[in-house]
Amino acid sequence: MATVQNALDATMVRYMDPDKTTWADTELLSICQKSVDYIQQILINRKDITATKLGTITLVDGTETYLFSANTMTDFIAMWPGSKLNETGVWISDNFLTPCRRTERVSYVNSDESEPQKYYLTDTAVGVLPVPDTAYTLSCLYFFKQPTLALGTTMPFNGVFDLAIGAFIDSMAAARNEQDISNITQLYNELEAQAIGVTSARTPIRPVMRNRRR
Repeated sequence: MATVQNALDATMVRYMDPDKTTWADTELLSICQKSVDYIQQILINRKDITATKLGTITLVDGTETYLFSANTMTDFIAMWPGSKLNETGVWISDNFLTPCRRTERVSYVNSDESEPQKYYLTDTAVGVLPVPDTAYTLSCLYFFKQPTLALGTTMPFNGVFDLAIGAFIDSMAAARNEQDISNITQLYNELEAQAIGVTSARTPIRPVMRNRRR
């Protein structure tokens, strides 16, 4: 798989500037990061499973809430909603947990502990209801924040979007001194169109185009 450095070296702007005097790697790396983050957001908006990863949390008898930071899920953004009826992104064994509001915990104050059937989210943790009566393994399929790229980092998305990212880098680098925000908006729209074209082929659901605010 190509590294970020490989991807930058393959761009047209690097071909035009092999000595890196006009466009330093740091500048192109910043543009690459923007494109990766934007594509990740597109995938999340489409509820595409490509933008997810699997995390597990060991539930403990008598404990209702579990911090993401304590369970190697510091990159958590949102739970995958599932793609079928009664399917969610959270399960214990073969039982899916239903999402609920945090206020529902009031209904369980005096209830017996047992295997959780519902979950709720806070900004830093996931809670389960009812409170566990023993140890369980909670599986969480969740949308994650893309990590900060470095030149030696392997390109994300298994290289699927490398062409789209390269084209975006070329366009943004060439428009570095562009003052017309509408042109920059068009570059993001073009990146979105290319990304959706790829994801539509991989996961054939109807795409929803979004225009960035000017």
